[in-house]
Amino acid sequence: MLYIMRHGRTDWNDAYKLQGRTDIPLNETGREMARKAKFACDEIAFDICYCSPLSRARETAELVLAGRDIPIIEDERLLEMSFGIEEGKDHCFQHPEYAVHTLFMKPEEYKG
Repeated sequence: MLYIMRHGRTDWNDAYKLQGRTDIPLNETGREMARKAKFACDEIAFDICYCSPLSRARETAELVLAGRDIPIIEDERLLEMSFGIEEGKDHCFQHPEYAVHTLFMKPEEYKG
């Protein structure tokens, strides 16, 4: 069985900022989310965990798997998309002038 989990919240999530590959750490809400996920996943017999090398993904995995002897392996192929100069901008999906708006809302029109 394959399980996929997204990292917990960050300050940029709360501010509606585009993160991409910018390595923003979990905030307390994100840590609490991971602790709740741990409780929900405690009965699942994981063999191994692969995660993005971004700190928010690694910390989420560590919190979810705390107290268990399950290897966590960082894999560059799990990095989030890079959004270049648009990373850190807020409310990108609401601004049609941002390329990322087109990429996600009208992908057929995206010129990259």
